[in-house]
Amino acid sequence: MTAGPFARPRRSRDAWRWLATLVAISLLVALPLAPSVAAAQAWSVSAAPTTVGLGRSTDVLVTVTNTSGNNGGGEGIGCVKLDIPAEYQVTAATIDSVDGGHSWSAQVAGSNPTIVSAHGGSNGDRIVGSPDLESVVIRVTATGLQMGTAPWGADEYNNADCSGDFNRHLALVMQVDVVPNRAPTASPDSFSIRHDRTLTVVADGVLANDGDADGDLLTTNLQSDVTNGTLSLAGDGSFSYVPDAGYVGGDSFTYRASDGLVTSSTVTVSLTVTNAAPVGVVDSYGTLHGIPIIQSAASGVLSNDSDADGDGLTAALVSGPSYGTLTNWGADGHFTYLPDLLYVGSDSFTYQVTDGLLTAGPVTVTLDTFNAAPSADDDAYAVVHDDNLSPSAATGVLANDADPDGDSIATILVTDVSHGTLSLDADGSFSYLPAAGYVGPDEFTYRATDGVAASSIATVSVTVSDAAPTGAADSYVVVHDHDLGVPVSSGVLANDADADGDSVTATLVSDVTNGLLVLNADGSFDYTPSAGWAGTDSFSYRATTATATSAVTTVSIDVTNAIPVGVPDGYSVHVGDTITVGRPGGVLSNDADADGDGLAAVLATDVVHGTLTLAADGGFTYVASPSFVGDDTFVYVPSDPLGGGAPVTVTVTVTGTAPTSLGDTATVVHDRSLSVDASSGLLTNDVDVDGDGLTAILDDGPVHGVATVQPDGSWTYAPAAGFTGTDTFTYHVHDGALSGSTAAVTILVTNIAPIAMDDVASGAHDRPVVTAAPGVLANDVDGDGDTLVTRLASGPAHGSVTVWADGGWRYTADAEWVGVDTFDYEIDDGAATGTGTVTVTITNAAPFGMADTYVVMSGSTLSVAAPGVLANDVDADSDRLSVAAVSGPQHGSATLGPTGWLTYVPASGFSGADTLTYRIWDGLDRSEAVTVLISVVPPAPTPTPTPTPAPTPTPAPTPTPAPTPTPAPTPTRTEAPTATPITELTGGPTAAPSGASVDASATPSSSVAPSLTPAPSVSPSASASLPPTPSTPS
Repeated sequence: MTAGPFARPRRSRDAWRWLATLVAISLLVALPLAPSVAAAQAWSVSAAPTTVGLGRSTDVLVTVTNTSGNNGGGEGIGCVKLDIPAEYQVTAATIDSVDGGHSWSAQVAGSNPTIVSAHGGSNGDRIVGSPDLESVVIRVTATGLQMGTAPWGADEYNNADCSGDFNRHLALVMQVDVVPNRAPTASPDSFSIRHDRTLTVVADGVLANDGDADGDLLTTNLQSDVTNGTLSLAGDGSFSYVPDAGYVGGDSFTYRASDGLVTSSTVTVSLTVTNAAPVGVVDSYGTLHGIPIIQSAASGVLSNDSDADGDGLTAALVSGPSYGTLTNWGADGHFTYLPDLLYVGSDSFTYQVTDGLLTAGPVTVTLDTFNAAPSADDDAYAVVHDDNLSPSAATGVLANDADPDGDSIATILVTDVSHGTLSLDADGSFSYLPAAGYVGPDEFTYRATDGVAASSIATVSVTVSDAAPTGAADSYVVVHDHDLGVPVSSGVLANDADADGDSVTATLVSDVTNGLLVLNADGSFDYTPSAGWAGTDSFSYRATTATATSAVTTVSIDVTNAIPVGVPDGYSVHVGDTITVGRPGGVLSNDADADGDGLAAVLATDVVHGTLTLAADGGFTYVASPSFVGDDTFVYVPSDPLGGGAPVTVTVTVTGTAPTSLGDTATVVHDRSLSVDASSGLLTNDVDVDGDGLTAILDDGPVHGVATVQPDGSWTYAPAAGFTGTDTFTYHVHDGALSGSTAAVTILVTNIAPIAMDDVASGAHDRPVVTAAPGVLANDVDGDGDTLVTRLASGPAHGSVTVWADGGWRYTADAEWVGVDTFDYEIDDGAATGTGTVTVTITNAAPFGMADTYVVMSGSTLSVAAPGVLANDVDADSDRLSVAAVSGPQHGSATLGPTGWLTYVPASGFSGADTLTYRIWDGLDRSEAVTVLISVVPPAPTPTPTPTPAPTPTPAPTPTPAPTPTPAPTPTRTEAPTATPITELTGGPTAAPSGASVDASATPSSSVAPSLTPAPSVSPSASASLPPTPSTPS
């Protein structure tokens, strides 16, 4: 055999990964029978054509098949040795199947592997064939040492170790083309970045639009650096670029793409450093006249201006205002504008805005000065005829007028009065004198002005009247059963008046009801109350002149009875004794009646702690209780024949010695109860000088809890839920007769605040992170051992979280977000709180693509349904994957769907290996490029068997000669087609391609597909011409 020139292998790092993880196709295996078997044996060795780069390796699948149709029945041994040319180096060989009880093994002997069947018989020294074994597949790894094509062969032996002379030579339908390396191609790139920012381009970066016809992994070689910044270019095409400070314009660098052997031509990467000019927006401000406009930077002229680059902006004044003064101007846009005095209208100034590189403007700022006119309301006044009306400014015509701006206002007279004389001042005060003797209406009109604008006309109405007399109410007093006589000087008209000075008389309107009344016209009157009656009586009248009458006036007469006046009394008695008080020293002895009426004592309230007998003359007897010490009281009413006076209290002091109460203190943890027994209770520090037995009595309970006090001094206290601090309650002691003073019990309710410890967690993107109880509480502590509850304090920035009271929580990141997020939670022990932070890391694992291999017959169509190429690809997060094509086949056309389905049509007449590459996307990351290897096999020629002569009966059977194989046809030289780009679709195919198709397991799916049975073997003397070396696509 001769070998042609060799070239560098074409293989990407994805193809190497595929070769390392390739799973062998499992087929049936068979071994040739021993020569002693009376049956003709025919064997073939075949392998799919493939291509390997110079000095690189590829896996070759070799199939050894029993083609005789008679493979059973006897004992035998078999061995096949591959005849591999020296142009290839075989470094490994593995067997891919064990079947029918036979153990097959592949051995490396020099450069030619052997296939050995070793199966022990009953005595361990024989090899036995089996009818169900037909073929065996081995995988060898071959390295191309020279360029060109050299066919492989095989030798068959009838022994177990391929020793001695082979039985026959088997032609191997196999060719391995060793092809040269082609230089990569690089395309120019362009990027843009805003000034003073960093441009970061991830892999594949500048290599993304570069290619290598051999599918080699490419790296970058920097040729020339940038001139206006700093560049860092990585071998995988990623780079970062930082332009010089303040620089705007173009920059560039050059590089070559290298496949490890050769490089592409030099290409240029253009970098554009941009700056967007600022945008100034017109402004408008308003103010009332005389009031300045003061704007800070936050609301100044730059507050609505913008810069697409986010640059800091400054303002520069271009022209000032015309009707005011602009002061306090600042580059940050703040200013103060004071309009000219009394100016009302529009004013403006202009400015420019700059980002330090570019300037916009001038921009106009409009300043509007407003004034609101005052409002005037109508007024009404009244005056008696011939009198002067003089309201002050406080009650003048401007008192009910207003100016929305708060300006001072003044009056402008519009029309004068008609029936008198008017003097109107600017402050709204005025003087009006009606014409002599005139009675009736008069008016004048005016406007209110703020010095800039005036109100609408307001009317002031003045009513000139004749004054009616006025009556004033009167009241008189008389003692019961006595007459009341009132002279003119103090009569009912004494306090009445007439503004005009007219003569006034009294006219009765309603009479008294509890006596007799005589009312005279001059206002004097006589009144006699009914006998024995006391109370208030009344009558009414009018004051009358010749022309007018006053309103009805009421006169009250109080018929009095002097109420007896009682004075409190006090007496003392020892506990258990009796006190008797006679009339001279009784309770009435210090009481009095202004009318001199006789008095009597009427009991109102009896004593509580003794027995009382009270006489009408004021004498009494009191018997003290033997168990009471203190003040006892009773109440009586001193009374005359017409009624009683105010109740009077008489105090009887029962004397004795009271016990002494002393305060106590205690401490308890919050939300826990305190119980103190009698041995250390409240009475242990209290005393009674008489040695009386003491009991404890609760007075005022605690404010922040509940307390119980037992008579023996034992007590309990339960603080309110969650309360901490100081609480108190009071009690006193009692010795059976007397009580001690009140004493306080002070209780300190304590709490140790809980401590929240930070937590960390992680999870995959688009999946909730859930931590069950105790969750965040697992590492939190409370010094009091309180039960803790949790709640959310502040939520995360990149998702949502639910925190349960028991510490469990559930975090859901934003869709497709990956990174580190935090949220804060709060723990509560019922009295105090603590805060902790939970840090959640959300990750994404990039998908990993596994290489695929398919076989299709030349002239047929390969159709692989979804999931297709994705079937063996993996994603650690179980994300939904989609496919994106990278490069298409060189010897046919392919359509690759996003769900992994594939359709491939080989070029007409082409057979051999073809490849295409794709990447996998999980929505966040993509895989490295994955290679799909498609073996296009030519139709095997159908062998023409030699007819078998009719058997002649003989005592022993004669083996039928093996058919003479037809020599393989001479292949026709076929030029390799130009590589066809792959078609990437967004959905599955709408119809199956025409013609035969092969599914992913290389099983024909059409009855018209030719048989995949390998070509029959030929005798050693047979020869076949080698196909010409395919031309390399340019």
